[in-house]
Amino acid sequence: MKKLLLVLLVLGAAALSVSAQQITAVDYLIRNISRTINGDQVVVQFEVTNAGDPVERTVTAWLLTADTEEVLDSEDVPPLPTGENLHTVTFSFPVNQFPAGSVQRLVATLGLRDIPSEFSGLGNLARFTVTIPTYSGDAAPTPTGSSSGGFSLPIDIDSLDPLTVALIVAGLGIVLILLWLFTVILRVIFERPPTFPQWQMPYAINTYLDPNSNAGRRQLWQQHAQNDAPTLPCQPGAVNASKRLIGTDGRKLSGWRVSALRLSQYDMYGRVNRSVVVADKGVTKRIDKAVRRSANLDQKGAERAIKGAVKRLTDHFTRNLNKRTLMLPVALDMRLRGAHGDVQIVFRLDQCVNGTWQKLDEWQPELVVATGQIQENFTYTFFGKKQEESVKQFRSRLRADLTYTLAALVWGKNPAPAAPQNAPAMPAVLAEPLPTDTTPVPPVSAEVTGTHTPVKPETLPPANQTAP
Repeated sequence: MKKLLLVLLVLGAAALSVSAQQITAVDYLIRNISRTINGDQVVVQFEVTNAGDPVERTVTAWLLTADTEEVLDSEDVPPLPTGENLHTVTFSFPVNQFPAGSVQRLVATLGLRDIPSEFSGLGNLARFTVTIPTYSGDAAPTPTGSSSGGFSLPIDIDSLDPLTVALIVAGLGIVLILLWLFTVILRVIFERPPTFPQWQMPYAINTYLDPNSNAGRRQLWQQHAQNDAPTLPCQPGAVNASKRLIGTDGRKLSGWRVSALRLSQYDMYGRVNRSVVVADKGVTKRIDKAVRRSANLDQKGAERAIKGAVKRLTDHFTRNLNKRTLMLPVALDMRLRGAHGDVQIVFRLDQCVNGTWQKLDEWQPELVVATGQIQENFTYTFFGKKQEESVKQFRSRLRADLTYTLAALVWGKNPAPAAPQNAPAMPAVLAEPLPTDTTPVPPVSAEVTGTHTPVKPETLPPANQTAP
């Protein structure tokens, strides 16, 4: 008897195995879900395609609520052969089954009555939403689309498989890259490279002045003023000319704007062309913004305001250098402009006494006004690579020197107000050709600059002393 039961069990298992092998796995996919309102019914349609082997049995399609898995409708899908053979499934349910204006989360399945906890990547299951239109009582709502208003996408994202979503994202990325390349090409074609404009000294040169007179000596010293910072350390008895830019309100740099910057090496013959770097618009705007905020900045704030622009400028400059020219001194030229009547230029002559600069003379020049704008140039010079420095140390030191020097220009105490004059401080005269040479004076490093003890009034020369 036991042997008979064992034989029956073996035969039954073999029969079940053969039957399971005869049942073909169903690989149906849901595509193109649409939702419409037809009278008082919500109609949901989608297409079914067979992505696997031919199927010889009927499969049930279900429309369920995503939260409670309540069955809203069902339909049998006939057997489908392999390929692009489509079958359209149509579900419907009354609109008053849900509150008016609510958004319902629904799920369409093929061959699944229960929604699995994790169904990402399943092609026979699709999630989507339906917006219930407004209705009152037994009145049928106005036929609308899948939503009662607003913007709706022509593609049902919930019904897309991950591969399709990845292709769409990749396509959008390629389009964005092509648009970026197109803007770069347009910028290269139409954007002009930064230029450093020509400059002529705006001060009038009167050839009839006696060079031994006070006015004649002032005129000669004007051509030697490079910037607003006397060189340090000073040699006893040395004389230095500097120029300061102020506004009519007496505030430093008030009304002045930075229009261009240039960094280059120079030798006894002038600028070395291959090392010339003109700052781009971004760097110039950063420095100009710091100049416009000069009155509200302290020393640390000025350094922070220009630090990024100086780094970009020096990085661009050091890429143009080679080992044979690293020892050459470096010059920073800055073009500034201001509207005539809003700005002033004040020259100052100092003499080195006891290791500090003491004022000998101060004056405002006659200006040449041709276009209503006063153009001015500042030149600062720095040491090239020193013998004991490595290339990396040179770059770091040059960046620190530039930051210190420009911060000192941007930040500083306002100059003392000029003495009142009977005649206009800056009379306009007819324009005439002037020399354009801006070759800098011997290089000065910011590492030797610094503050010094203010000069006491009693140590100044007599007011009637003639400037050298």
